[in-house]
Amino acid sequence: MNLKSFIFSILSVILWTEYSLSSTLKIEDIDTILKKNNPKIKAYDQLVESKKYKVGHIYRSFIPDIDLYAGSEKFDSTPLGKVESKFYGVNASLNVFNGFTDYWKDKKNKFEFKEQKIKKIINTNQLIYYAKLNYLKIVRDKNIENFIDESIQRLNFLNSKVVQKVSAGVIAKSDITSIRLFKASLNDDIERLSRQSIVNYNNLITTLNIEDKNINELDYKSLSVNKKTNFTLESNENIEVRHIKLKSQSIMAEAKSNSLYPLPSIDIFANYEQVPYSEREYKVKSDRQELRVGIQAKWSLSKLSNNYIEVKSLKAKHRALENFANYKEIELNNTISNLNFEQKQIIKAINSLSKEIKKSKTYNQQVNNEYLRGVKSTSDLTSAYQSLLDLKIRQINLQYKFHVTNIEIQKMKGRM
Repeated sequence: MNLKSFIFSILSVILWTEYSLSSTLKIEDIDTILKKNNPKIKAYDQLVESKKYKVGHIYRSFIPDIDLYAGSEKFDSTPLGKVESKFYGVNASLNVFNGFTDYWKDKKNKFEFKEQKIKKIINTNQLIYYAKLNYLKIVRDKNIENFIDESIQRLNFLNSKVVQKVSAGVIAKSDITSIRLFKASLNDDIERLSRQSIVNYNNLITTLNIEDKNINELDYKSLSVNKKTNFTLESNENIEVRHIKLKSQSIMAEAKSNSLYPLPSIDIFANYEQVPYSEREYKVKSDRQELRVGIQAKWSLSKLSNNYIEVKSLKAKHRALENFANYKEIELNNTISNLNFEQKQIIKAINSLSKEIKKSKTYNQQVNNEYLRGVKSTSDLTSAYQSLLDLKIRQINLQYKFHVTNIEIQKMKGRM
């Protein structure tokens, strides 16, 4: 690879990963940017890692414990007098059976690891959901603002003709004031929408942890809904139910681990010790060496009563979570089903409104012409404009609602 190709590759990566001044932030990009930039996501990753390190406990339990030791002691003995003794040695022990408690503890750790991964998905989806919600709010308000601005522009064009008609005596002078007041109310609406957008925009860039200068504009066409628009299908699986079931399995593993305490724990041990030669110790002129090998069995009989109560409590909690998971599954599937039905109704309403808006635009133009001829009053004119505006705002709000229900379903299923 030559230098030119290398530099081009580096620049391609930078341009792909960072948003330049000319970039458009699309709603589909939100999850990628958020997972890359938001510090909360990194914290969730670290929590998953902390659980991951605990998995594999069962294999570590079969690693022998080895202790090296050395020491000396001084003491007075009636037959020997003052004695100084030095010694050193090694202890080794290996647990070969512990009543399967390690097996169930490792099972519990595996369930907790999976549970933590699901919690990460739930928390990440929550952040993505609120980021996308703010995005949709900004796009909705901007679309409404643009349509109001179009209405004002049409009124400005009309106003120039009204001034001429007033001079000709066709229209009363007071009509100019009425139109200006109507335009002022429309400008107030734009100001209100702009303030809302600023708040939502700040929330968005804060959640994504990016700077304002990195975004040129949003995709204001992302609210569009038509017959080909895909909407989320129903599913029997959702993320919250999976989380509850994993929690339940973790508790059951802990219960089984505790229920096995009455079984013995068996260790194989070995000890080798050497005491160097000492003239004053037993008059033996050689090093003393000792090697002990054996098997040791332990029973925790004192824990039987406490463990019995604890196991009963854990099993009851396990059954409660299983029942709650079943109820939650029914509840969430019902919610998803209702949201899907609502989406279908929204699409019907949007299609119906599109026809009404088309008729309203035609009527609006007709009122404009009749008003300039003095047939229609200012009240008729502003009423026609307001009627068209209300229909368009209803359509935009329905489009917004459609996409919100979509991300709500995605959040429930953990597929943001």
